[in-house]
Amino acid sequence: MPQFSIIVPVYNVQNYLAACVKSVAEQPGPRDWECILVDDGSKDDTGKIADAYAEISPDLIVILGDRYEMLAAASAALIFGIPVAHLYGGEITEGAYDDAIRHAITKLSYLHFTSTEEYRHRVIQMGESPKRK
Repeated sequence: MPQFSIIVPVYNVQNYLAACVKSVAEQPGPRDWECILVDDGSKDDTGKIADAYAEISPDLIVILGDRYEMLAAASAALIFGIPVAHLYGGEITEGAYDDAIRHAITKLSYLHFTSTEEYRHRVIQMGESPKRK
């Protein structure tokens, strides 16, 4: 069983996917990990490449940020029953649609790592357990 998993959301990136995976593989640190590609209906051969990882099942997915690509990874984790750890939930971006995506990722997550006490309280107000913050 790998020590940790790296989840990479992908969409129409067949020409760049090999370089991306190579870059992930060349990072310093522990070598006991797996890389999982999450394809969101690519029109090119990205999905065929990502299918090679279909049998992999990580113990936890760590999501950093609130971009829409991360929402796809969190949604896939929910479907496959993989717990999500969300970094930087509870934050607010005035007037941006990022809030809706960030809060959706927070609701899909099991563990929450907020950057301030204020954001921690916001995550709790959203109904998340204080024990998992």
